[in-house]
Amino acid sequence: MTDVDIQKYYDDNLESLKTPEKVKVAHILVATKAEADAILTELKSGADFSVKAKEKSTDAATKDNGGELDYFAKADVEEVISNAVFALKAGELSGVIEATDGFHIYKLSERQAAVTPTLDEKKEEIRETLTTEQISELSTEWMTNEKAGAEIENSLAATN
Repeated sequence: MTDVDIQKYYDDNLESLKTPEKVKVAHILVATKAEADAILTELKSGADFSVKAKEKSTDAATKDNGGELDYFAKADVEEVISNAVFALKAGELSGVIEATDGFHIYKLSERQAAVTPTLDEKKEEIRETLTTEQISELSTEWMTNEKAGAEIENSLAATN
């Protein structure tokens, strides 16, 4: 395997090697639009998002920590959510968003820019990937050749 092979793999697969833009948000999930609208009105009037999430959110996994979610990329969530959340600026509230699991309100905390790794940063990872692919190809080729050259005798055939 040469540096040319590694460079070609890097160039051919650059999109999949990138880390996409990600956001960190807090959210409040409720069952009805009316409830979400009422909460959004309170938030716009100065209510604390974290407190409201703890009081009102039906998302058991996040309500106790004020609705905070881990960083996620656009592809990690429903399109209707990603479209709204990725349009926000830090500190901004979304409107009420209807998704498959109910009605959400989001507050953007932080944004991580997309990162394109350099060839040097990915060189060893690419070398390992190419080595694994090469071993797999050679193993398959070897097994095919072994089968082609093998003389198999059926010793279990009935001898009458």
